[in-house]
Amino acid sequence: TNRAGNVVLQSAAFEKFDRLREKVEMAEAEAEALAEITGHASPVALKSEVELQLAALKKRRQNT
Repeated sequence: TNRAGNVVLQSAAFEKFDRLREKVEMAEAEAEALAEITGHASPVALKSEVELQLAALKKRRQNT
């Protein structure tokens, strides 16, 4: 009986995780679409740009 209860709880947890993942994916898609419409960089692109700039600064610091 306990085993069946664990299966139900695990199934519910996975279903909740899937719903949350879908919400995050939808929010990311909406942010990308808004960025395209407004002409602003997307949050993902901004993060990538910041990471590139940081890497360049670190590299420049190592070379000095």
